[in-house]
Amino acid sequence: MEKLLSIIIPFKNERENNLAIALASINMQMAINFSKIEVILVNDGGEPIDVSKFAIFTKLDIKYFEIENVGPGMARQYGIEHSSSEYIMFIDADDMLYYSSALMDMLNTVLKEKHDIVVARYVEQKLTQGGKETLYPHPLEDAKAVYAKLFKRAYLEENKLAFHPKLRVMEDSYFVALALDLTEDVFYLEKFVYAWLDNKNSLNRNQGTKFDNQLHYYIWNNRFRLEENKRRQTKKYQEAVEMFTSGYMAEVYLRYKLYGAIDEELFWKEQQAFVQEFQDVMPRDVLVIQEIVNAKKATEKKKYNKLRTNDLEQFMNKSWQKEKA
Repeated sequence: MEKLLSIIIPFKNERENNLAIALASINMQMAINFSKIEVILVNDGGEPIDVSKFAIFTKLDIKYFEIENVGPGMARQYGIEHSSSEYIMFIDADDMLYYSSALMDMLNTVLKEKHDIVVARYVEQKLTQGGKETLYPHPLEDAKAVYAKLFKRAYLEENKLAFHPKLRVMEDSYFVALALDLTEDVFYLEKFVYAWLDNKNSLNRNQGTKFDNQLHYYIWNNRFRLEENKRRQTKKYQEAVEMFTSGYMAEVYLRYKLYGAIDEELFWKEQQAFVQEFQDVMPRDVLVIQEIVNAKKATEKKKYNKLRTNDLEQFMNKSWQKEKA
């Protein structure tokens, strides 16, 4: 295996000028051997692009693929399967590496010790209508995002870790959380290496395509992760499964109260099926979940503090009803 790192960039509607931002941030990296790095562009069902325009990035070994639309998770999976490196990294097409030695700092962590995963930090850019820029630092323990991380290919293959084909939303949360569940060989790099840019046309940013009320995806994300942990009988499953399910019950209740469900019937069908599948570890004590709900409202005041939560018992009772055949 001659490559050390594959940087996989899935995209759909971005054009050459959009992709150039991410590519330029890679091309400007310092003190690294570019012959050991490849960039995998995966066009996820969008209009074809002219890859020859990227010839200006003279340091980059770019491989370009066009596939039918499968969603960002499976596009990343396609990139993994068509790459040839020791480590995998993901960049979204409308983001960038944060500074010119970001790759050097990340790769230095695996040159001596071949860690399964490297987790670094990222900043989130927000722009006001007046053009004022604010950068929000995300915590090191953020397991929701697939970026600002390195994944060892051998680790992914040995554990058959892959993006889930059913998840078009929260696909990265499932992949990252499960990857972290299955190993203790994780190196945490206390540096900001990645910038999540404020792009109003982005799938995640566009107000018209918010996914907050598609709560069935939140259920699937947690259910698929728990199924894998149970099947593998991981240490986390054996020692902390009830803590996980209690946290889940509190969080899904709060999200339901805050956002509602885009499809009520589907939401309750999936919620009840999840509870029944894991009925031996799902919480029944309303007072315990109420304590977690109150704690979340206190720590996440901007998000949850104004919610009335006097119907938690009804929510839990309905969650425990058996799904109608």
